[in-house]
Amino acid sequence: MRLLGAKEFLKTVKPGTLCVEFWLNNEKECLQLIEDYKNGVDILKKYYGEFYIFGDNGGSLAFLFSSNEEDIEIDEIDGYKYDCLWYYDKNIVGDASPSDTLQLVYENESEWPESICPSDYYHKSINKVLHKDDIKRIIKYFIKECGPFEDETGQDAWALKCLEESEDYKDNAIVNYKGE
Repeated sequence: MRLLGAKEFLKTVKPGTLCVEFWLNNEKECLQLIEDYKNGVDILKKYYGEFYIFGDNGGSLAFLFSSNEEDIEIDEIDGYKYDCLWYYDKNIVGDASPSDTLQLVYENESEWPESICPSDYYHKSINKVLHKDDIKRIIKYFIKECGPFEDETGQDAWALKCLEESEDYKDNAIVNYKGE
């Protein structure tokens, strides 16, 4: 598992990867999260972060509940029903602020937590739990139903180019954090 800034994230993470996004208020908070992570602090307990499955910079699948009954959609995957799957334009660059976000990346299934709790729009964990089998099932469904996804390192990778060339990002410590 690695904690990454936006640039290294876009360079290395592939569609279907389980991640947690930490969107903080400023660089100082991001640097504190990095320090805590390096020191073995359980950042999932100390900081608010949303679990999601990466697709590409144009969209990913978050695990969120809605308190608005009209917004609730039920997805059935292999006979299992889920009411917490939200595919939306969850950007690494775009709506998000690359200088205020860090991504915790689970590099393989053995690193996944045994279970995760989706959140609601107000950043509260819900008592519903998704287990590893659910996550595997959801990832397979997501790749099949929502792909194909863009190669974020390819010729048309505008988001990565923005991070590499923009004066606001190219030397930013958070954007360029490689999980050292």
